[in-house]
This record gives sequence, C-alpha cells and structure tokens, in this order.
Amino acid sequence: MAEGGEDDTRRRMARYREVVLRYEQLGAQIDSLLGQQRQEGAQIGEAERAQYRVLARQRDELADELRVLEQQLLGDDGTSDDPGATDAGETDRA
Repeated sequence: MAEGGEDDTRRRMARYREVVLRYEQLGAQIDSLLGQQRQEGAQIGEAERAQYRVLARQRDELADELRVLEQQLLGDDGTSDDPGATDAGETDRA
C-alpha cells in the first residue's frame, strides 16, 4: 500500500512541476504583453486588454491548482503547521 501512496505522490509532484512551468510561461506572456504597451507609451487597447484578461484568468486558475496540490503534498508527507506536533501527528501539550 505504501508503494501506491508513493506513486500518487510522484504523480502529484510531476503535475505540480507542470503547473509551475505553465504558470511561469503565462506570467512571461503577461509581462511581454504589458511591456510592449509601456515601451510604446500607449494605453492598452481593447484587443490587448481582452488577451490580458484571458491570460490572467488562466494564471489564476493555475495558482488555485498549485495551492490544492501543495496542500495535498504537504498532507501526504506528514508535516503539520503545529510546531508542537510529533512525527505521529500528535501534539506535545502539558
């Protein structure tokens, strides 16, 4: 059973890497789009604004997916936000 869990973790890590790369690509596209407008000293046109909105929405969706994957991966490796937690997930409280 542990082997199946390891496969699942590997799959999630691979997906996480894919999503990070796509997120960074979208960020670069947005920077390029906005950078062109800044260099030209012009306000962003309707077509560019529409393109920006599509790219930004896609990037936001990827950011949401990254958060979910992070939570899943952190939960899988036994970590806890509680600084008093032991490896077994219990807390040392007197």
